[in-house]
Order: sequence, then structure tokens, then C-alpha cells
Amino acid sequence: MRILISLMAIFFYSNAGAQATLAPFGLGGASMKTPLCANGPINSMVPYLNNFMLVGGSFTQMGPCSGSGVPLNLSSGEKIDSFDWANMGVLGDVSAAISDGSGGWYIGGSFIGIGANTISYLARITSTGTVDPLFDASLDGPVTALYLSGATLYVSGGFNYVGATPRPNLAAVNAVSGAVIGAFNSGVTSSVNTITGDGTNLYIGGSFGAVNILNASNRGAVWDTGTGVLQTNFPLVNGTISVAIPDGSGGWYIGGTFTRVKLQKRNNLARILSDGSVSSWNPNVNGTVSALVASGSNVYVGGNFTTINGVT
Repeated sequence: MRILISLMAIFFYSNAGAQATLAPFGLGGASMKTPLCANGPINSMVPYLNNFMLVGGSFTQMGPCSGSGVPLNLSSGEKIDSFDWANMGVLGDVSAAISDGSGGWYIGGSFIGIGANTISYLARITSTGTVDPLFDASLDGPVTALYLSGATLYVSGGFNYVGATPRPNLAAVNAVSGAVIGAFNSGVTSSVNTITGDGTNLYIGGSFGAVNILNASNRGAVWDTGTGVLQTNFPLVNGTISVAIPDGSGGWYIGGTFTRVKLQKRNNLARILSDGSVSSWNPNVNGTVSALVASGSNVYVGGNFTTINGVT
């Protein structure tokens, strides 16, 4: 693949990994515009005519580098041009992003920097598109899920510490400062894949075997966010819970990779009622469920499956 680009600068390119980057600099050494990224290796560059360059390599697309986390227009899906693409690129994967309620976002993942900011795993992006310097949770590992409840941000992932405080796999931090909230100590023994809530309760799901020393091999747990008390009526799930959403009536829809909930056959998707019992609702999905959205009387399901109730 060859692409013709305007040569108004000297281009330096990096060809490490699957993505290649063209970094343009003016003839005087100053940066002129956002670097360009290709979705494969760049093998050669040749000046062409007066202001153009031919670029060749094993790629099919090229465009402005964005990093791993970008804001998009909600209506059009287009990038927001006012965002500082050149200086706010996320270095590494973003696994979770939620609104901060003030026009900005919390983002979590396995990243190790945002632009010139050396912040890792969890950050707050303000409504002006800059990294909030006051928010610093100082996690020692990647983030998989986020949930904001008032002034508390719940965080799950492959970390062991928040600052100097042990909080393996799940923690609650102050939404302004990122400081750990000492009163919340889940004692979750393994991976947490999903965190959500309904204004009263906090729900987590994953592949863990215990919470606060209590046996929780059901792979799910529910806390009262007002009292911090762990509820014990969550039913046994014989696999991994990947996603959960409130059902609007105090219960939950859960999806993942499982075949039974409270000994009842439920393939990969189920509804748990507010009393911990299993609803008769049974879509019978033939593969893993990884995304759920409720809208009115409908539940939209995404994942790696081909049939629901035998219908393709």
C-alpha cells in the first residue's frame, strides 16, 4: 500500500510493533501537526514532487494518531477536533471509561502515560481535555472496570495496592483525590470483571472465590452502598460473570460464560431477582455474553454467540 502525503515537514517514523508512526517536524525542528499513524509497518518513504511524499508498507489505513482513548461526538460519531490529539494520546490500552459527572471522564486500563503525563492505569480527564493533576490513585496494576457512586469511585482490576494500602482486585477511592477509602475492603480473592449499581446496591461479578473471607464461589456479590454490608443471598453461578446491569426492580441481568445459576439451567445469560432468586426469564444463549444494555422493556445483548433460544 502506498499513500501520498503532503511534504511540508521532515518526517521521522517508528516501525516498532504492529502500528507505525510518522512524526512530522518542520524544517526548523518545531512540530507542525499531529503525527500520523498507520495500522501496519512502514517500510519506505520517498519524496515526490514539491510538497508530497510516497509512503509504502504493510498497512491499509493511515490517519492522525489518537492514542487509545478519544472522545467522540455522541450524534455523529466523529472525533472532537477541540481535543488536543497531539498532546493527550494514551500510551497503552484503555479498558474502561465512564463520565465523571462534570463533563470529563475517568479512564482505566493498562496504560502507562497520557501525553507528557506519567500517570498509569487510572486517570481523570477534565472537561477541558486535560489530565486532572489532583486525582492520583497510584495503583500498581491495570484496571478492568469502573463505577461512580456519588463521591466514591469503585475500581476493579489486576492490582494489589492503592498507594501503600493493600486492596487486591477491588477498591473504592475518593472521586476527587483518588485516595483510598479505608472503610471499603472487599477481600476479593481473584478477578472482578464488572462493577455496577442501582443507586442503593453495588454489584460485582467475575471469577473470584471469596469476598471478605466468606465463600463467594457464586462469582458474584452485592453490597449495600449506604452501610457497606455485604449481602449473602446472591445465587451460585457455575462459571464466570463478565457483565451485569440492574433490572430496574432491585435485581440484575448477568452475562458471561456459565450454564447454571442456583442449580437452574441458564446458558450464559440470566436474570436474578431482588430476593436472590432466579427469574424464569431464560434466553438460552449459545455462547459467551460480554455486553448488556437495558432500554425500556428490551435487553440488548452482545458477545460471541450465534443463537438465542435457537434463533440465529
